[in-house]
Amino acid sequence: MYPLWPNLAPAYGLMAQVERLTVCPVLQLPATWEAYLRMLDGKDRHELRRKMRRVEALENTRWYILQEEGPDAGEAIEAFLDLMAASSPAKADFLSERMRAFFRQAIRYGLREGWARLSFMEIEGKKAATYLDFDYRDRIWLYNAGLHPHFAGLSPGIVLLAYLIRQAIERGKRAFDFLRGDEPYKFRFGAREVPLYRIVISREGKAVCPLP
Repeated sequence: MYPLWPNLAPAYGLMAQVERLTVCPVLQLPATWEAYLRMLDGKDRHELRRKMRRVEALENTRWYILQEEGPDAGEAIEAFLDLMAASSPAKADFLSERMRAFFRQAIRYGLREGWARLSFMEIEGKKAATYLDFDYRDRIWLYNAGLHPHFAGLSPGIVLLAYLIRQAIERGKRAFDFLRGDEPYKFRFGAREVPLYRIVISREGKAVCPLP
């Protein structure tokens, strides 16, 4: 859309104000997992492989994805919310009971429609890491995450994310979208910046159509 709107606005007697807000890192996926690993910086590739091997060497570990509203959906949603809250004080404060109720309803709807996914990494029979993402068209859209502090030293969130990327490649997805935010881990996974703009179209100083 940008820069189309700012260029068109004057022709209609309008003004366009453009503000760059942040970035949405996006990983363009290659055809194979090995090709993906070759895309990474040498140090990042080494660290990712090391963390994956360390988790895979443990007994009683597994990972899985829930993508339908079955009998396990309610328990999975609560586990996701609990792990999300355990990840940081900021997330715990964000997840008020009102916000939890919103997430329960939104995730159930997404599971019912088939585009929301909850993934989990279990270690020693306990949920160690989780992600909520959206499986839509040719890409995976990563929305939020949770981590059990007890397992932080094993980097289960990093390993689970690697599995999700590998599965996306195997399914022929074209991109893995990390959505808004410039957290360093996104770039260590090979994502590249896509700028996010706010564009406000106005007439004589009065906003006509703000475009996020």
